[in-house]
Amino acid sequence: MRKSNNPNGRPKGSPNKATKEIRDILTSAISNEIPHMVDCLERLRISDDKTYINAMAKLIAFVVPKPQEIELKSDQLPAEITFNVIENK
Repeated sequence: MRKSNNPNGRPKGSPNKATKEIRDILTSAISNEIPHMVDCLERLRISDDKTYINAMAKLIAFVVPKPQEIELKSDQLPAEITFNVIENK
């Protein structure tokens, strides 16, 4: 591994200048395409349900975080769980 002459250097994990510029360009390009993407998805929804659902399933991963598995110990479990059901009319 090459050692830098700058002992302080760029903090670990921070993007370099070129990476930041590329991300900014791509963000702008994608932002300009959002109206077209919505139109395409609407046409796809009408013409091909299965392909539409597959496309939405792939896109949702960018919006909704994946659930994380957690482990609860027996002393962390509630003694009782109560559900209140409210009927809307």
